[in-house]
Amino acid sequence: MHQVHITVAAIIERNQRFILVTDKTKSGLKLNQPAGHVEIGENIIEAVVREVAEETSLHFIPEYLVGVYHFQATNNTTYIRFCFSGSLNDYNKQPCPSPGDEDVIEAKWYTLNEIQNQVPNHRSKIVLRCIQDYLAGNKFPLDVVINIPATNISLN
Repeated sequence: MHQVHITVAAIIERNQRFILVTDKTKSGLKLNQPAGHVEIGENIIEAVVREVAEETSLHFIPEYLVGVYHFQATNNTTYIRFCFSGSLNDYNKQPCPSPGDEDVIEAKWYTLNEIQNQVPNHRSKIVLRCIQDYLAGNKFPLDVVINIPATNISLN
């Protein structure tokens, strides 16, 4: 059965440094933006704020959509990633995973050069591509992400 996963990610940059997290995966430790799956009952923007809080203990304020990425991971698995850029409410606070997030072991600031040198350790090809698109100036207004609330009306 084919699975499609809707995920979100955050580009957080300050002084030419970016926050990345180290994830525990089946393939070992991998670098990623603060990112994760959209959960049932939340919209896409709520999901990115929650994921950043869980993986970095920081409050992320989404400002722009950087892009929407389609990634065919395997024949049976597709990821659709909504990548956002934005700011933090407190840049003096050090990023660190929340105690409840066991899959993220570290969150810290990286230079672009450090990120580029770690490409084999990225969670996927999307990690660097999101940063490149952000640096290229991709900025779409948040209102392009339209949330249509659920209704109690059956479509059958």
